[in-house]
Parts: sequence; structure tokens; C-alpha cells
Amino acid sequence: MLAFIINWLFYKNNRSVIACFLFHLSANIAMSFIPAEQFTKCIITLLLLIVAASIVVADRKLFFEDRWCGIGAPDD
Repeated sequence: MLAFIINWLFYKNNRSVIACFLFHLSANIAMSFIPAEQFTKCIITLLLLIVAASIVVADRKLFFEDRWCGIGAPDD
């Protein structure tokens, strides 16, 4: 789930690696303050799933638009 959120952040910030780095760093620092019990990890995973689902719902155009990008994209 964290990789999905970081990828979305990458594309929404004009492919900024620095934005992804800062988000990943802040997530790692936040995780160091949370006790690493099994139940806690399940709650964090559930929260990340909710955040990822709300990103998809809020940014439907990015995820469901019919367009190609990258290598092998058809010519318009």
C-alpha cells in the first residue's frame, strides 16, 4: 500500500523523487515511534488501504482515463 501511495505522489508532483523521498522518510520516522506489535501492523495496513482507496476515488481521472504514457505508447 505504501508503494501505491508513493507512486501516486510521484506522478502528482511532476515525477519528483524528492517528494517521494520526503514522504518515505516521514513514514519511516513515524513507524519508529509506533510499537511494532502484530495488531498494530494490521491497523496500519488497514489505514493505508483506506488512504489508497480514497486516493483512487478522489483522483479517478488519473487511474481510469484511457491514455497511454511511456514506451510503446500509440501515436495520436
